[in-house]
Order: sequence, then structure tokens, then C-alpha cells
Amino acid sequence: MKLQSLFLVFFALEILNSFGQVTSTNLVNGEIVVVSGNHQRKGVTNTINLPAGKQFVIHGVNIYPYNDTRASFAFVRRVISQGSYFTIFGPTSSWNGPIIGPATLEYGLQQTGTWNGGADSLIQTTGNFLFEIKDDPFQVTNLASASVSSASVVVPADATGDVDVLLEQSTDMITWTQCLPGTYNASTQKRFFRVRAVEK
Repeated sequence: MKLQSLFLVFFALEILNSFGQVTSTNLVNGEIVVVSGNHQRKGVTNTINLPAGKQFVIHGVNIYPYNDTRASFAFVRRVISQGSYFTIFGPTSSWNGPIIGPATLEYGLQQTGTWNGGADSLIQTTGNFLFEIKDDPFQVTNLASASVSSASVVVPADATGDVDVLLEQSTDMITWTQCLPGTYNASTQKRFFRVRAVEK
């Protein structure tokens, strides 16, 4: 049997989970500072670098106390440029959809407004942020479609006799076993496939 090496196609089959990394973070605004004789509480900001191929989804933002002028406001925002932001969640905005990477995101509690009363009048604010980072199913689907659609095996015109077109699978790209097209169970390992033609 003569091996006709024409064209090898490799692609990884990964079973994608619809759930991603869920994070719950509690933040408390900072110490009291004096600005022009008035008191303020410092804010707090955390940063998330969202890579390409990922989605950022907000599941909830809880703040206590709520709607008090002496407290901090919670925010989630996308950094557009230095000092420029797109507000995803804040006092006047609530974006109802995922943010697609790549993106730099910030979330936290704003610095309070000035308060001319005593320092003890400024309320300490607690914010709870619940969000999820997961694979972007649209980008994964598009990449997979592009890989599959470009896969082809050509049997040359000068081939003699019959040619078997084989589909083979491997988890290490060293040992290959013949397989059939169809449905495969979820696996903790990547599964690679190749297509090759063998002259009989």
C-alpha cells in the first residue's frame, strides 16, 4: 500500500462550556480626605484586561447604602483612551449586553462628593460586583467555520486505482487512529483531526 501524502488538515475540537469564570468582588471606599476645607472619601478602582475571544458579562452590582448623596457611586466602564471611558454601569447608565475583548475595563467606587459637615457624616460605602468572563461564542464559531471550510484533500489526476480518503484522530499529534465523522463526547484533552488519501 502506497501512502499518498497530499494535504493534511489539522484542527482542534474543543467542547466549549457556556459558563466562564465567575468572580464576586467586594469593595469599600477609602479614607476621608480634606479638599478645600470639605471632606471626601477616596474611591477605589480595579482593572481587568479582557483578551480577544472573551466576553465580559455583568450579573449584578449591589451597593450599600443606595442612593445617598454622602455615599460613593458604583461604576463599570470600558477604557477608550487615557481619561476617556464608555460607561457600562453607573448612576445614569446600565449597558444591557456583553463587552467583547480585547478591552481594558475598570470597576469600582467613585470618590464621594465634597461634604461640608463633619468627617463622620461621610458614609462608608460597600459595593459587590458579580461578573463573568467567558469565551466569545461568535468568534469561536467563525474561526471554526473558517478552518473547516478551507479543509480539502485533492486526489491527483495521475493516481492509479482506487484511493481511500481517511479521517484520523489524535490527542498528541503523534499517534493517529482512524475514525468516522460524527458526534464526539466532551474531553478534557484537545482532539486533533487530519484528513489524508491513501492509494490502494
